[in-house]
Amino acid sequence: MTTWVYETNGEYFADFLFRSQIDSVPSSRQIPLSLVATGRGSEWSDALHEMAVLHLARRLIAAAVSIVSRMPDWDFLVEREIKQMILDTMTIDYFVVNEIYERLTPAVRSARQNISNGVRNQLEGEARRSMSWCYLCGTDLDFEADVPTVFTLDHVWPRAFGGDSDPENLLPACRSCNERKANVPSWALYPVQALVSGYHLDATDIAEIPKEMRFAVQGRAARDHARRQGTSLKEAFIAMGRPDLPSVIDLSTSVDVFNLSPQSR
Repeated sequence: MTTWVYETNGEYFADFLFRSQIDSVPSSRQIPLSLVATGRGSEWSDALHEMAVLHLARRLIAAAVSIVSRMPDWDFLVEREIKQMILDTMTIDYFVVNEIYERLTPAVRSARQNISNGVRNQLEGEARRSMSWCYLCGTDLDFEADVPTVFTLDHVWPRAFGGDSDPENLLPACRSCNERKANVPSWALYPVQALVSGYHLDATDIAEIPKEMRFAVQGRAARDHARRQGTSLKEAFIAMGRPDLPSVIDLSTSVDVFNLSPQSR
């Protein structure tokens, strides 16, 4: 029996682009070999593929949202303009445009949908009862005062990337983290090259790692957990528990985003 795993329309679209346009090109699989001297060949190959695919998905979704937003109806003229935009954006044959358009459309609809009051109230109630902390930094949430730690809902897969505004894609987050994370769907899109901290980090060094870098460490771990266990990203974050400061994996090499592991309280 096949287990159904929740996936937002944006994730589905990005995965389609990767399988059909990136991974299907034989030369793309040689990237790890070309980066072997870095000591992180497979990791950087993974990051480069994610960055390229997600950047492309965002360009297509943002352009289509712009087209739809300035027209009164989603009609034949809108469809024609979006298909022409796809051709102008990508280096592809015309015969695959319809296939891309059909998968882009749901992601665009999700990107234009806000969180309903019903969903917001439901998840706030659940957070008050069982998860009253920020899933990104672990701080206690404030449900009353207008402070940086006030309760908000974060799209695990960002709405700008086609993330759905439904309970399966939303988790409680403090306003500070929600604003810092912004519209970033992946650890690979953070400035991972900036996180190189040398050897033998002490507790102060770890505590000074910027939030964006900690998000990257958590996001990569959540993605890997979701792939191993066959779960959604939200389920992976919940399974990882209330986050704490990360720890160094291998003390014999320099510390970067690939050499940090998230910890839970």
